[in-house]
Amino acid sequence: MSSTTTTDVALATSTMSLSLLSEHSHESAVAIRNKLGELIEQGYVSIVSQSIHGRVNPGPIGPHVLGSFEVWCPIEGFARLFSWFIINRGKHSVLVHPLTKETLLDHTERAIWMG
Repeated sequence: MSSTTTTDVALATSTMSLSLLSEHSHESAVAIRNKLGELIEQGYVSIVSQSIHGRVNPGPIGPHVLGSFEVWCPIEGFARLFSWFIINRGKHSVLVHPLTKETLLDHTERAIWMG
C-alpha cells in the first residue's frame, strides 16, 4: 500500500469542483448542482457526503482558487458521474482529483481538468 493512501473511503472517492467566474456562472452552477441533487435522489448517481446540497462557494476556498462546489463520489459510480459532467458541465471547468493525505499533490499533479 502506498504512503499516500489513507483509508478505503479516501481511496474510493473523487471530488469534482465547478469553477465560477461571474454571477451568471454562479446561477448556472446552482442549476447544475440542483439537477445533480435530483439525480442523486432518483438513484442515478451516488455520493459519499451530502456536500452537493451545500452552498455554492462564490469565491476561493481552501485549495480552490475560484468559486466552486464539491461532489464526493465513490469509485463505483465515478464513470457515470464523470460522464454526466462531460455532457452537462456547460462552460464550467471541473477539477477531478483523488482524496489522500497529500492534498497539494491531489490538487496539482494528480488532478485532471474538464474545460
